[in-house]
Amino acid sequence: ITHYLDGEFQRASVAGETIVVRDTAGDERTNSAAYAGLHIGAFVIVPFHRDGTWRHFLAITDGQARDWRADEVELFQEVANRVFPRLERARVEAALRESEECNRIALDAAAMAAWDYDIATDRITWNDQHYHILGLEPDHLEKRAAEFLAYVHPEDRAAVKEALRVGTEESGIYQAEFRIVRRDGVVRWMSGFGKVIESRGGRAVRMGGVMYDVTERHEAGEALTEALRQTRAAQEQAEAANRAKDRFLAVLSHEWSTPLTAAL
Repeated sequence: ITHYLDGEFQRASVAGETIVVRDTAGDERTNSAAYAGLHIGAFVIVPFHRDGTWRHFLAITDGQARDWRADEVELFQEVANRVFPRLERARVEAALRESEECNRIALDAAAMAAWDYDIATDRITWNDQHYHILGLEPDHLEKRAAEFLAYVHPEDRAAVKEALRVGTEESGIYQAEFRIVRRDGVVRWMSGFGKVIESRGGRAVRMGGVMYDVTERHEAGEALTEALRQTRAAQEQAEAANRAKDRFLAVLSHEWSTPLTAAL
């Protein structure tokens, strides 16, 4: 029917006005032959607007001319105002589910733990990988910040707590590298990143983020540091040996030259 909305109908729809046509054959706003080909003798169009923009419309047709009653038109308007918001919400929810599934696949592929922190209630939800990194079986129950901090290495716990405080109260960004102690006692290095994603009254109320294992990178860095330390130590030993050799040669030269001087 959109192909047969002429200029007047377009204007009315954009303005949010309900269109009522009781007889397409006699209404001067309609192309009677076109509507006859569609077997439409009467129709009502209820436009639906969102944020000031015409987005959808509900069309009700009858094969014959019809004198639409006022209560019928009101019913159509009520249906449109109830149905379209629900349809839009359903589309948004479907898109979110698809997006969440894509994100889940990406996070799983990257072996990344993901978390969602309700700061106001101190409730955290984890994805499956978060449990696996900590050596736990997923139970999908909400956690508290203290439950996660219990797995942070005691020597790093204060720094992680401070990074969270700065992220939630000041910068809006949480970033930290720290060690965790898994359930099985194994120590691993983690990199954590989070960002405030919801605020109210200037206060952060929700933060989302990820955590991933960087143990190999730290071990490689430590190995490099140790290799550099050993190299410096070897250089220092070589320099010390050279200095000792120079002192020995100087003393030896002096001992050999002294008797000769006396003899002359």
